Amino acid sequence: MRKLPPKKPKQRQVLSLGGPNLKGNFMAADVEVRRATNEELPWIWRLVHAEYLRRGLITPEMDGMFSHYQHLDCIPETVPLVAVDGDRLVGTMTTTFDGPRGLPTDIEYPDETGELRMWHSLASCWRLATDIECHSSHAVSAALMVATAKLLMEHGEPTVLMECHPRHSLYYRKRIGFEVYAERKMTPGLTNAPSVLMVGGVDSYSRLLKKG
Repeated sequence: MRKLPPKKPKQRQVLSLGGPNLKGNFMAADVEVRRATNEELPWIWRLVHAEYLRRGLITPEMDGMFSHYQHLDCIPETVPLVAVDGDRLVGTMTTTFDGPRGLPTDIEYPDETGELRMWHSLASCWRLATDIECHSSHAVSAALMVATAKLLMEHGEPTVLMECHPRHSLYYRKRIGFEVYAERKMTPGLTNAPSVLMVGGVDSYSRLLKKG
């Protein structure tokens, strides 16, 4: 596991990311990627519930919704993206910029996140899920990642933290250039879910804009 060289410390600030639309929406075939509204969050929770249930990461919830890190929803630092095909939600991915409420990685990787926070401006990408019934789920995931990379470039080019299952880490290393920083055998709130903490800088996620 490699550790990033330290950067000069930057002052953290609360980001106000505006309304429901980014600076231009992103299209992939017939799918539009845009910022979600607060009213659309339950649809995101339903999609995440379906995907996590399919993967055996959770047990069924009575309301068919799964929302982890609820303290990070509906705050200025969090930007949930949705991929929509007509009136159908087919994918989602969320980015949280560091601020008073912290990051998702403060839960599973508090020491590592705190260490990186001393030297880097941080953001965390999380809650990536696609509708398994979507005929182009890989294209939807790619479009969400490209939109996220653009968002990160527009908001200060922070160092990005991301948790994923160890079996997916090779993809993110080759596709984006992220590096494994730490690992855990279990993820609180999930079952059968070991994880790795991956870290990448602007040189990593800017690749997506070139490829996208």
